[in-house]
Amino acid sequence: MSPDSANVAAFLATIQDCQQRLRQLRGGYLAAGASRVDPVFALSGRPFTVHAGAAKTEYDGCLTLGLVVRTADGREYDLEVDLLWTERAWRIDTTARADEDERGRRLVRELPQRNPDDLPSCLQQLQAAVTDLAVFEDWVLAK
Repeated sequence: MSPDSANVAAFLATIQDCQQRLRQLRGGYLAAGASRVDPVFALSGRPFTVHAGAAKTEYDGCLTLGLVVRTADGREYDLEVDLLWTERAWRIDTTARADEDERGRRLVRELPQRNPDDLPSCLQQLQAAVTDLAVFEDWVLAK
């Protein structure tokens, strides 16, 4: 197998591991009192821009993994890990957003951003970020 093929295989295996971990987290959220938990998987290989104040960063693509958690009283939260990339860099964001109907999704919690240097580090940190979605459980279900 060529190095490029090995990298693709490692990436796909990591995504599969992350999906398995999301299934486990889903069960935990349901057992803790969530009324519904749906998985999130979105992949975009199209360039886009992220604006943060006056700064803007161009990314080549994004992978989003996460859970949409609905509480017993009907509130809904998007718990997400976003993997963004450029030709030279990786970025991993872990967030909780509240769905607010007409106002969209409001950021309510976020964990420190991760910026791995290489693919192996990126894959490890992606798995860790998915596991970190469990830290939102007490907060989401206690509201």
